[in-house]
Amino acid sequence: MKAKITTKKKKVYALDGFVKVPKSFLVTPFFNSVRSGDSYNKVKIAKYFQYKDLEFTSESLSIFNDFDVFLFIVTETVKQKSNVIEFWFDDLADFLGIEANHKDTHFKRYCETISKLEQIHVAFFLDNVRYSLRFLELSPAQDKAKKLQLKVDQNYLSFFDSVNELYGVQRKTIKSLKSDYQRILYLMYVTNRANAEN
Repeated sequence: MKAKITTKKKKVYALDGFVKVPKSFLVTPFFNSVRSGDSYNKVKIAKYFQYKDLEFTSESLSIFNDFDVFLFIVTETVKQKSNVIEFWFDDLADFLGIEANHKDTHFKRYCETISKLEQIHVAFFLDNVRYSLRFLELSPAQDKAKKLQLKVDQNYLSFFDSVNELYGVQRKTIKSLKSDYQRILYLMYVTNRANAEN
């Protein structure tokens, strides 16, 4: 007896409190505990859905500050519907919940995070064609007093659009988690449950 498999086209809903992120960016060790060993990560995956010989390389990124800035960039890219995003540092500070007297310190951290996010590189084969992409292209000068500008790699956006596995990270929940491991476990939970939302 032959089994007939039918599937429905997936609909993606995004609420204000959620950020949609590809599963591959949550389950690979881009974002980790700051206490983890290596400062540079390289992960190879033989096959992931239709993609083959995937290679993920990045500098170690923290599950706190670096991940929060990453979520902000993804949110702004979707909101502004462009791979070139512009925003004031105050917008990022509001998103992260930074108090006014800590903005100078956090601006330096933001600049460090941008340098690390520029190092994310993903390479893979699709239909025997090799693709290579970065998350961020090299950014222009960053001045806290002026509007900030970042350019997300257009190839990353194409990859993002073609991936079916998008997962909703709830901002309120992730902000309430105070340890590295709580956050990592939350992301594992989000990417391993199967329901109408995901």
